[in-house]
Amino acid sequence: MIIDVQDKGQNWRGCLATVAAILVLLAILVLLAWGWFHDLDEDAAQTWAFVATLAFAVGMPAALWAGWHFGHTEERGTLRGLDTGIDKVVSAADKMLTTKVTAQKTIKAATAEPAPYVVLPPAEPAYTLRRQLPGGDVIDVG
Repeated sequence: MIIDVQDKGQNWRGCLATVAAILVLLAILVLLAWGWFHDLDEDAAQTWAFVATLAFAVGMPAALWAGWHFGHTEERGTLRGLDTGIDKVVSAADKMLTTKVTAQKTIKAATAEPAPYVVLPPAEPAYTLRRQLPGGDVIDVG
């Protein structure tokens, strides 16, 4: 994957534009809040402070839990994606290696020389029979 340098510059410009837009919206909200709350009486200000504190007290744990939950879900998805990717790479490597070994065996079998054929003389018997003496005479060797 080739990344163009101009794309990086455009990404930075988009990031800076987003940060600037957020700062402008925040400034508008602060000015509106200043205008609304500047002339409040004491009871209304206490009520707004209580509501803001209650919203923070309830919203913060909910935001923490939601962040943990969605982060955990994202992590599981990332790991599952990594497992899938690694499995695909390993299976492709296995197929390639199996194909290579099979091809080498086929080439070796096709180019192998036949086994040498050696012609041996006929085997001699383990013992030889001698002619018997005429008349069945016995010779004492001892």
